[in-house]
Amino acid sequence: MGTGGNEARSRMVVDAVARQISDFELEPGERLTEEGLARRHNVSRTPVREALKSLQEMGLVERLPGGGYAVRVVKLETVADLMVIWATLEELVIQLVGRYADRAALEELLAQARSETSGDPVIEERIHSELARLSGNEELVRLLGTIYSRTQPYRRLDGLNRREEIHNDHVRILELLIEGRADDARPFMREHVEKSHRFVEMLLRGGVRSLSFDTPA
Repeated sequence: MGTGGNEARSRMVVDAVARQISDFELEPGERLTEEGLARRHNVSRTPVREALKSLQEMGLVERLPGGGYAVRVVKLETVADLMVIWATLEELVIQLVGRYADRAALEELLAQARSETSGDPVIEERIHSELARLSGNEELVRLLGTIYSRTQPYRRLDGLNRREEIHNDHVRILELLIEGRADDARPFMREHVEKSHRFVEMLLRGGVRSLSFDTPA
């Protein structure tokens, strides 16, 4: 099997496992093995080995002392820290999109946002990913992709209670960008992200410390 084929299969495994972690199909602390993942995804162990390394770099899995990997238990304090970084990076996205993005691409994204059902977490997350892509900065896209993956379960939990609000925020941000008002869209985006941050802070105050929602002893 060629190197290119292994890379494509590795990427497929990374995407599948990241999605399963975000959807709680793989639970925090659940053990992962090369053999098991290879069988599940019908690939050899070589791309699985590379996928696990990538997932470890993304902070989604951790290597166990005795061998193998496990789904990482994401501490809420870490999520809160990541969301501080997220807010700043999203402001940078808006700045770059306002400067470089094609108006037609923004109008197409707005049309999609308006036509799709509000509250669908996959759709709402795609808006952020597409805006990052339109910034034209590949490293920014990579950094945000890691943050999206590591904070996704909490963002989805927050979104259950704010579906319409989140949808409307995205529509308004896109409208401002199309109107050439990036300076107004930037603080709007920061506030949009900080709403999720405040939700995480509320969980922390309530004693939540990880995805398992265990309270401290």
